Amino acid sequence: MKIRIKETEHKAFTLVLPNFLFTSAVARKWLNKKLNMELDRQQLKEIRKTLNKFKKRHKEFVLLDVKSQDSEVQILW
Repeated sequence: MKIRIKETEHKAFTLVLPNFLFTSAVARKWLNKKLNMELDRQQLKEIRKTLNKFKKRHKEFVLLDVKSQDSEVQILW
């Protein structure tokens, strides 16, 4: 996942977050607790595989695009 921040008078800044952070055991515990879900390791493995396939097909998929008067923020999967 990439987060791009562009401000009108500054250089663009990109923050890269590895996808495994969202499909790790820690993320599974957090999802189970916050969303009252019961994901096991196999389900998490299938989610990870599906996300990787999606990422390969849609290289520059914009998950969120926010624009204001002086800046723009994009979250790319």
